[in-house]
Amino acid sequence: MRATRWLALPALALVLSACSTSSQGNIGDATPAEDNAISAAAPSEILAQAKKNAMAQSSFHIKGVGQCPDSSFTVDMKLRSDEFGVGTVRLGSDSLELVTTPDGVYVRAPKAFWAAQKSGAVATTIGDHWVKFAKASNPCLTALGSFSTVIANYLGYTETPTKQVGGAVFTVPAVQLQFSASASVWVASRGVPLPVEVDDTSISTQISLGEWGAVVAVTAPLPTDVIEASTLPSK
Repeated sequence: MRATRWLALPALALVLSACSTSSQGNIGDATPAEDNAISAAAPSEILAQAKKNAMAQSSFHIKGVGQCPDSSFTVDMKLRSDEFGVGTVRLGSDSLELVTTPDGVYVRAPKAFWAAQKSGAVATTIGDHWVKFAKASNPCLTALGSFSTVIANYLGYTETPTKQVGGAVFTVPAVQLQFSASASVWVASRGVPLPVEVDDTSISTQISLGEWGAVVAVTAPLPTDVIEASTLPSK
C-alpha cells in the first residue's frame, strides 16, 4: 500500500550531495546535465536512490494539485530540510498564505475562509493577523508544509514498480516508475537522480518537484502579527 494516500494523515524524500538546481538538470534548468545511468538500474533501486537523494537535499519546490480529507488543494510551497517553509495553499476557493516552522504552521487567509471555518465574529477578530496552529491540529497544512512529510508521502510506495525509459517531464529527461494504472513517479535520468513529478489520477494528484537545493528564505511572522489558534473560540 502506498504512502502517497496521505490525505487522511498528510505527511515527499532523495545519492549524492546537496546540489543546486543548476547542477541537476532539474525543472526550470537550462544547463544540460550528463546522463546519470539510473535508467539501467532496477525499478526498486531507482526509487530507493531517488528517496535517498531527496533527503540529502537542503530544499525543494513543490507545486501541483491533490486531495485533503475535506477539500481539494493546489500547493505552491518552497520547503527546507530544517522544516521551515513558505508559500501558498489553495483549499477549494480560498487561497492561504503559509509559513511553516518546526513548532507550528502560520496561516493568513481571507475573512471568508475564517468565517466558514469559525464564524463571522471570529473572522473579524482575526482580521489580517496570522493564525498559528500546532502541527498536530492541522494535518493537511502541516503535511504540505513539511519537507520530510512530503517526501515520505509521495515517495512512500511499497509496491514493486515497472519502469519506462526515454521519457521526459517539463523537458527534463526522466524514467517513469509505474506503480499502478493510475500512479507514477518520474525520476530525472540526467544529473542527480531526483524526483521530478508524482501523478496519481485515482486521487486527482499531480505534483511537480524541482529547484532542489536552492536557497529559500523564510521569515516567521512577528509575534504582534500572530494569534494562537488555541485562543480562538470554536465558533
